[in-house]
Amino acid sequence: MQELIEMWTQMGYFLEADDRLYLGPRSIIEFEFYLRSNYPDTIKECQLCKQLVLWDVKCSDCNRKIHRECIRKYLRTRSNCPTCNKKWSTRLSQ
Repeated sequence: MQELIEMWTQMGYFLEADDRLYLGPRSIIEFEFYLRSNYPDTIKECQLCKQLVLWDVKCSDCNRKIHRECIRKYLRTRSNCPTCNKKWSTRLSQ
């Protein structure tokens, strides 16, 4: 069983951290429709690229999740949140 888990982890189906397994990027992509349909409160789409976003940055005013790279590109020509239109103030470290 451990070999199978290691193989799926190497293939991107799982992420391992602190002796715990999490869904990896490949699982999320392959189960995107299911996740969007069954977990609409958890699974959101990036306001800019419309792709799945599970973590990254949130607007400090409206709490909308946006991919870090998407908002970086967006903020090169604008200064407001693409959702609530208030001035973007969330830090984009990393």
